[in-house]
Amino acid sequence: MAVLAEAGHGSLHFGDTVLFLIKTKDYQGYVYSELSSSPFLTVYNLKEHNEKNPDFPNIAFASFKIMAPNKYKAKQQLKQAQLDPESQEHLNALHAFEMEEAENKLEQKRHFGSRVLYGDSIQ
Repeated sequence: MAVLAEAGHGSLHFGDTVLFLIKTKDYQGYVYSELSSSPFLTVYNLKEHNEKNPDFPNIAFASFKIMAPNKYKAKQQLKQAQLDPESQEHLNALHAFEMEEAENKLEQKRHFGSRVLYGDSIQ
């Protein structure tokens, strides 16, 4: 169930899915990104749209899930070791990657539902 909460009303928790609304005296719009890995976001202008019920082309591009930071070091090492899939280096990197994935899942589960506090890292 989606709940609309404005800044200062209620708490943000790990696992929440949010829409970021930007308001100024001259402009308002939602943060919107079609590429999840892109550092460049656009703002969806609400000039002709209802703030409480915006008509996004695709709501998935405007919703962001609050998550605890994941580790990616072993994943990067596995990508580098893929050149020789039979090598011991590749097998070690694969094992480290599997362990890292399990740790990431455990970390997400551990944080899920807890309040996001000032200074917490999120992704």
